[in-house]
This record gives sequence, structure tokens and C-alpha cells, in this order.
Amino acid sequence: MSCRTGNFPERVCALETQYSQLINSVGHPALVVTNSGSTFQWNQQTQTLVIPVTGSTTNSVDTVRWADDAARAALSPLSLNQIGIQATDATNGNYSLWVATGLSAGNWVLRVGSMASQQSSSVIITGGSISGITDLAIADGGTGASDKIGARTNLTLSSLTPAANVIDWSLSDNYYAAITAATTFTFLNKMNGKTVRLAAAMSGNFALTFPTVKWAGGNQTVHSNSNTDLYEFHQINGVVYGTITKGFA
Repeated sequence: MSCRTGNFPERVCALETQYSQLINSVGHPALVVTNSGSTFQWNQQTQTLVIPVTGSTTNSVDTVRWADDAARAALSPLSLNQIGIQATDATNGNYSLWVATGLSAGNWVLRVGSMASQQSSSVIITGGSISGITDLAIADGGTGASDKIGARTNLTLSSLTPAANVIDWSLSDNYYAAITAATTFTFLNKMNGKTVRLAAAMSGNFALTFPTVKWAGGNQTVHSNSNTDLYEFHQINGVVYGTITKGFA
């Protein structure tokens, strides 16, 4: 653009030219913003703004979100340790959290998803509910069953001979003892609501003594001679009730 007359000094003419360009939006550079380097830079003449990204190779630039596995596998991270969230994840649980480990497509590693991604030794559960799981094995602190009857069956041995004449209610519901002399039994780990049976196979006429028991009829029935008697003990409200079925030849 030239000056309107030739009577203005050259510098006044140049100023008029720049002012006219600014008013008409001609020649004014667009503002350019970039992220790079470690120092803040601003060039007013070129309208260039540089915002530093300290440690840009190790800090996340932003958070991305994918709809599914395919979208995550196709996306290349913008920087190492960039964070991504997968909304639909049938394997690891919806809204699983991922972190970039490289700059190629699919370079994402699961950080928070299913319990499989957690440090098992650091998991603490203080609330919530558990449902739909496989029965927990006895070796892992469970009962191996999902109901009371199954748990009781699994946690007690089918039949035991009382060691040192001790009937341990926590080990089995059923005991067998070959009686060859007068015998005194003791109870261990009695519990309300449980029944324990003792099959006493008599090889002669020997006295059997039990801990405090309320017997049907008021007194312990005289045992058989050279037969097997079946004793049943039930504990209810702290009291042990006993019955005897005699004479199994």
C-alpha cells in the first residue's frame, strides 16, 4: 500500500501502511501455541507462544478414552505414561485403567482392572459383598461347599476312632470304638446344634463313662454285652442330651 500523497516523510508512510494492514487484518500473524522444551517463550512480533513441557517423555500429556479392545489396540500413545480409560472391557471390567509403555499402536499396559492386576499381598477387603464365586477350598480357608450340610460334611471326617478316648466334636460327627476294658470318654470342642455319634463295639461286659449328659429316662442305659451300641449326643443351649440304641449284633 502506498501513501496517499508524496508529501509525508517515509517513516510516517510506513506507519500508516502497518496501521492500515492491522485494521484490515492483513499481514497480522496468527497466534501459534506449541508445547516443547523446558522454558517459557513469547514472541510478540511473530505471535508465537511456547509453553514448556518439563520431562515430556515421562509425564502424561492427557487422558484418552476408548470404547473397546479394538480401539485401544489401534491407538498410539502420545507420550510414555499417558493414561487411558477403556469404557467397555469384558475381560478386565468396564472402565479399566491403562498406562502407555511405548509410542507404538497398542502400547498400553493394564494398571487397574480386574483383581488379577492387583498386588495380591496388598489387597484389603473391608466391605462389599461376594457372590457367584467357586466354592472356596478348605486349604484356602473355606469349606469347599456353598451350604451348611455340604460344609459340615467337608469339614468333618466320615469316621474316627477317638484318640486317647477323646471325642472331638470338631473333627467328626461319627466315632467308632472297640471296647475291651472299662473306658472313660471325654468331650472336646462341643458346640450347640451339633450331633455326635459313637458306635461302641463291646467285646465283653465293660463299664462306659461319659461326661455330664442328660440321658433319656434320667439315667444312662446299661450297655449291651458283646454287642455294638450306638450312642448319640446332641448339644442344645449348652446342654448335652444323650440317647442309646442297643444290641446291634
